[in-house]
Amino acid sequence: MKLTSFTRSCLFTLGISLLFLQCSSPKSVVQTIDGQLIQHYVPVVIGLDNPVLEVVFVTETEQEFTHIQVSIAGNEAMESIQVRQIVGEEKVPIAALVEVSSLNTIQINRTLAPGEHRFLISVVPEEGASLLDKLEVGVPEILLENQRVEPQKPGGMKPLRLAHKVRHHGDDGVHSYRIPGLATTTKGTLLAIYDIRRESSVDLQGDIDVGLSRSTDGGHTWERMKV
Repeated sequence: MKLTSFTRSCLFTLGISLLFLQCSSPKSVVQTIDGQLIQHYVPVVIGLDNPVLEVVFVTETEQEFTHIQVSIAGNEAMESIQVRQIVGEEKVPIAALVEVSSLNTIQINRTLAPGEHRFLISVVPEEGASLLDKLEVGVPEILLENQRVEPQKPGGMKPLRLAHKVRHHGDDGVHSYRIPGLATTTKGTLLAIYDIRRESSVDLQGDIDVGLSRSTDGGHTWERMKV
């Protein structure tokens, strides 16, 4: 059967139309839901793992948790970011990032059952991080299989301060250090005093001394403890 030029033109046009329809078929819609941010007001201690944010959201169906974005502003001298899932009383590590920038996308790839989900974000500041710069940590986005979670900042959310550990459980064989005090001399030297509770953290009676630590550089480094 011979095709006229008009027929060939119609078939060509029809083929282009079908191709266009195939290429422009609608994509699946990603639903946006709200989440909740809970800030943990803790000293962000340099060199330690510090929980700073808790993220809470609810899924109505089973979802694949794809990734979470964590923003760092102010003091960006962070060694790592840790993500843990809160399950009952347990905090289960599920992801970590060691190359930290101002905006970090952390891959999760974890299946979530329907219901409420809670995740803990913690940071480890680098040794040498400045004590003067404040730290702000946020979660701009959580991406699920077909949902996008936008965590809402609570009112009164504040920047966090970095700190140095002066004394810690187990230092110099001591069980606990308690009742701290801090003073500044006229020359700017910081004097930290505290109980040295050698055997336990309980009050009297016990093997207890008073300790002193000095810093002459604004708290960045501390001399050895004196009793």
